[in-house]
Order: sequence, then C-alpha cells, then structure tokens
Amino acid sequence: MPYNLRSKLPVKETNPTNQETCAVPNVKVQTKSEENVSIPGKPATSYGLRSRVPLGNVASKLNNAKGIKTNTSVPVKPAQCKQSATERVHVISKENTGAGNCDLVRQAKPIPAAPEQPPSQEATRDEGLNVPRAFSHALLNIPDVDSADAGDSLLCSDYVKDIYAHLRNLEVAMAIKPCHLEGCDVTGSMRSILVDWLVQVQKQFRLHQETLYMTVGIIDRFLQDYPVPKKSLQLVGVTAMLIASKYEEIAPPVVKDFAHVTDFTYSCAEIRLMEVTILKALNYELGRPPPVHFLRRASKVGKLQPVGYGLAKYLLELTLLDYASVHHPPSLTAAAALALSSRILHDSAGYEWTPALQHYTGYTEVSLLPVMQCIAKMLERLSDGSMKQLSIKQKYDNVKLLRVSCLPELTSTRAYAYINKLSNSHC
Repeated sequence: MPYNLRSKLPVKETNPTNQETCAVPNVKVQTKSEENVSIPGKPATSYGLRSRVPLGNVASKLNNAKGIKTNTSVPVKPAQCKQSATERVHVISKENTGAGNCDLVRQAKPIPAAPEQPPSQEATRDEGLNVPRAFSHALLNIPDVDSADAGDSLLCSDYVKDIYAHLRNLEVAMAIKPCHLEGCDVTGSMRSILVDWLVQVQKQFRLHQETLYMTVGIIDRFLQDYPVPKKSLQLVGVTAMLIASKYEEIAPPVVKDFAHVTDFTYSCAEIRLMEVTILKALNYELGRPPPVHFLRRASKVGKLQPVGYGLAKYLLELTLLDYASVHHPPSLTAAAALALSSRILHDSAGYEWTPALQHYTGYTEVSLLPVMQCIAKMLERLSDGSMKQLSIKQKYDNVKLLRVSCLPELTSTRAYAYINKLSNSHC
C-alpha cells in the first residue's frame, strides 16, 4: 500500500484506468515520477489540479460532479504558421467542458520584416570570380601582364602591383631637388666626372647595375643637404658606392678595396668616418628605387625585343651624367628611355604608346617629352664628340650588351625630328 510522504499514513489506491467510477474525493493528475495520492481529511483544491490534454475532459467531469469549479483552459505554447514574409499566425488551443474541444485561430497584426542589408565589400570580394573589372580596364581593354606568372612564386604576381605602388611612394618621399648644387663648391660638370669614374669602378668590381644607380642617388641626396668641398667629392663617391654595395651585393668589396681604387688618397678610417656621416645624414633611409626597376616593368608591358631593351638601358644610364635631369623621378626617366628607344628603332613609324603602357607606367607620351629631349641632346653630344665622359658608351660597346651604343639608328635624325615636332605641337 502506498504511503503519503508528509504524514506517512497509508492511502487508498486509485484506479488509473477508470477514474470516472472511482469515488475518491481528491484527484491528482498522475505524472511519470509519482502516483495519484490523497490526504484523508483534507479537501482537494483547484490549484492542485494540473490537467493534461489527454485527461482534461475526465478531470472536468469529476470536478463538476463534486461541485468544484476549475479553470479548464490550459494555455499551450503558440504554434507559428509561416504564411508570408510579413505575417505570422498564432494558434491557441482551448478546451471546453461541454460539447468538446475546438481550436481557435487568431491572426495577429502583420509584423514588418527586417530590411535586407546589402552585402559588404568583403563578402562581394570573397564570392570570387564574378566581381566586375575596374572601369579603366573595361573601357580601354588593358591586359593583365601578370596573369601568366601565377605559377612562378618568384615573380610575386599576386602583389606585384602593390610593390610598384610602394616604390612610387618611395621615389616621392626621397626626391632630389632640381639644381641642388647651387651655392656649393661642387658643380654639375664635376659631378659628371665623378659619375663617369664610378662607372669604371663598377665595371672593375663587376657590381650590379642597381648598385651604380643607388650610388648616384646617395651622392645627390647627401649633397643637396650637406655641401662638401671639392677635395672631399671623391671620398663621398667611393663611400656611397661602399654603402650601395653592402645594400645590393652578395659579396661586396671591402673598405680596403675602395681605398685602393683611389690610389690611397683616402685612408680606410676616413672612408668609415664618411660612411657614418652619410648614413646619419640620410637617416639610414636607403630605399630609393633605381629606375631600372621601372624599366623592367615597362619593357614587359611593351613587349620589347632584346635590342630595344638593351638600348633603353643604355639611354637610361646616360641620364646619370646629366645634372639637369637628376631631379626627375626614376619612374619618369625609365618610361622616357623606353619611349625614346622605341622611337629610334622604329623610326617613329609603326610605334605607339599604348594605353597599357600609359596605365602601368602612369605617364602619357606627352609628359615624357622633356626627358626624351634631354636624352636626345646627350646622344647628339656623343655623336659630335662634344661630350668627354665616354665610360658608359664604352661599357655598352660590348657583345654581351649587344653593342647598342654603336647602333646605326642612333645617328638617324628622324626620331629626333619627330620628338621636336611633337614637343612643338604641345607647347
């Protein structure tokens, strides 16, 4: 016999299968964890009833028979019926003690749906290959010159555009002032003699081309803020080449080697002291890009042949001797050398500065005319023998360099006449 847990008194069992005929005054809905029990002498109350849907009608009849009024409406969790994007329907079940059960359906007020937000730029970029190309590409039909290099990790085709954009920023930050030698003991002709001698030192030590360009850049950047006397100009030159060699070369020459090329005019201690002075003056910023980097990029876009690229390198290196064009950005000088090389080899016929070259270099052909005229004047001076600095010309009179300094096209006047005509038409 079951016991009541509070009074520990025996109670009578109820018949769970026939609750209508059982004369038990107290009814408690049986749950899974306990049986129906009653306490003798204590009347049943309505709050003790916890009817479930299957037993709701039975409990109602028993309570009506004993005169107990109960609230038989049991709220059920509303069921959501998805009819549209802006409406929701709540279903409420209600039990009646009389005829039976019925389900009442009430339609709530339409609730406006949350506005759809447009996808972000990151999501659009991540969706992949359906992103439209840039406006300039769609308008000018500019090819992607780096698409064929995707399989070569050394060419960095994924971020080569970011690299060249960074180089363009560096050439602006480390620019050289025009006529930066004004008021100094050193003149432009002295500078040209020094650069001509440094070309011979580069050839003797077999240094890279980037080392020579960086050497001249260090000299100009140092002299524009710290003028030196004439007797120290060669010391500045060999020290700048020492710094550039440490920056660019795998096995740079030692200090004693540079002291030797000066015939020990300057000691190793003087070279080391000047090295410290130059580095502090430049704030250890040596990242000014050489123009040959931009020339390689432009020649790839223009699809130059080896002769055209070799001639462009020769013309570009001649600009190191010109004091009047030293203030031009390296990217502008490289683009001008490329354009002039193509004009000379093609006799101004069948050549065009394409939209792709304009896009990747950032210059129109008209903007290159001043630099092209400076280079053309230097070629004329080399032809008539008025220029005495011949180290660069002799350097490119080599079979390995295709002897581009001795090309018969350099003596032709058609390209120079076309440049003058083009410059006069845009004046």
